[in-house]
Amino acid sequence: MKKMTRNTFLMMATLTFIVSCTQAPQSLKIASNTWIGYEPIYAAKELTLTDVPLELHRKANATDVMDMFEKKQVDAACLTLDEAILLIEKGVPTYFAAILDISNGADQLVVQPNIKMLSDLKGKKIAVETTAVGMLLLHGVLAKAQLLSTDISIVTSTVDQHYGLMKNNEVSAAITFPPFSDRLKSLDATTLYDSSQMKKAPIIDVLVVSEDAYKNKKPQLKKLLKAIYLATDLLESKDEKIVEFIGKNLMLEQSSWSTMTDGVDLTNEQLNNTYIHRYKLEATMRILDDVMLSNNMIKNSIKDKITSDMFLRL
Repeated sequence: MKKMTRNTFLMMATLTFIVSCTQAPQSLKIASNTWIGYEPIYAAKELTLTDVPLELHRKANATDVMDMFEKKQVDAACLTLDEAILLIEKGVPTYFAAILDISNGADQLVVQPNIKMLSDLKGKKIAVETTAVGMLLLHGVLAKAQLLSTDISIVTSTVDQHYGLMKNNEVSAAITFPPFSDRLKSLDATTLYDSSQMKKAPIIDVLVVSEDAYKNKKPQLKKLLKAIYLATDLLESKDEKIVEFIGKNLMLEQSSWSTMTDGVDLTNEQLNNTYIHRYKLEATMRILDDVMLSNNMIKNSIKDKITSDMFLRL
């Protein structure tokens, strides 16, 4: 066998380097339901704002998203913080890559025209997706109305089922959010309570990632986060292309496109750093843990499961 010369070695090393540099980055599989705070991820793919291949799974409701994440069918999931806490309680390895948004009025109690005050809900049926976010908003409603949970009847249903239930007069109210709330309002339903009134335990949307993604896909997640910031900037500056894309994704009438971010504080680098880098997310989780525990939304506190390495500093 001939000896490898220095030139031959350098040539092979160079070729290896070129091949490694031109290899496509690993894909990220992400699941979400339909919500304005998650749409920048879809826009990042549509507008090619990142070179990371994205395999996006849009599900009808949060329950299905949590199920995909728990079964390790995706690398990441878009969830509310309380839904992430439910996964942690179940022992599902869950890591936090980003804050996606904070609901500031978008999550709502929408009621039939005959319901004029929150106290009118006594004895009525309310459609609720019994993941934690629905129950949290319901807790706020009952507290303000000075009603007990036994004073109303919960109709357990996913958010995509609420329109049919209200149209058929099977419920008097529903816990919902855009674009589903817009469909309900086409039935002359109105909003009596929303998430802007939830100061103690705000509704926060997060991007959670699996243990495998946490260990092996940080470069892709970092690129994705930059693309999310860019998409959010474009959306808030009313870029026509992204507004049209997201408006159609949310199945909104064109007249509603200009207001589709109302009631939501979308992510940006400063907001994300405040929550992830400065441990505000951890502090919020501890407050939320108390609220969920006291309202039987979880059976066991997760405080002893919260560790600093759960929060990715990308």
